[in-house]
Amino acid sequence: MTDARVAGLLLIAAAASSLIAATMPSLARERVWMLPQVDYFRVIREHETQWRAHAWLFVVGTVVMGLGLGFVARSTGNGLALAAAILYGLVAPLWLAHLAFRLDLTVWAAREPAARGLFDAIGHWNGSLFNMFMIGGFFATALGGASLTDGALVPSWSAWALTAVGIAAGISHWASWPRLAGMRSPFDLPVLIQIVTLFVAIPLAAGA
Repeated sequence: MTDARVAGLLLIAAAASSLIAATMPSLARERVWMLPQVDYFRVIREHETQWRAHAWLFVVGTVVMGLGLGFVARSTGNGLALAAAILYGLVAPLWLAHLAFRLDLTVWAAREPAARGLFDAIGHWNGSLFNMFMIGGFFATALGGASLTDGALVPSWSAWALTAVGIAAGISHWASWPRLAGMRSPFDLPVLIQIVTLFVAIPLAAGA
């Protein structure tokens, strides 16, 4: 099996893991993320198993995507692909730290009201980790797409589509515009970083 196909399969697996994490039935956005804090903690307490599963599936998706970008760099041998893998490798730990916060402090605060002061104190900092990952992650996908635009491994249009979406999403999230449904931008969902790579992941896996 070629490095390109391995890259495609890894990126598809990353997207699948993160998509499952993002679509846990009891953790839909309107049922958790848009709630007042007291109700937010109640939902986490009532669905702690799903909450933990969702965080760990995001962890898996994040790590597997990093491996996939590494194989893209290996298969192309060009600087843009290497830059994509390096940039993603720098920002992915920020998202993993954010997920550790969800697994530990958020669950603790859901169980113990006395922990909610610490949750609030660290929450803004934790949110900054998320935003840095989102911006860096989208720009990493754009670099990954740009590295494949020569058409040797995937159709040029799919590589250009990933490049364009990555740039647009990174800028939108950085600028916090346009705001949509209470979100920082239309690209405020972390699962999108893995999902957009399917533009190139599917043809890579298929050997197109």
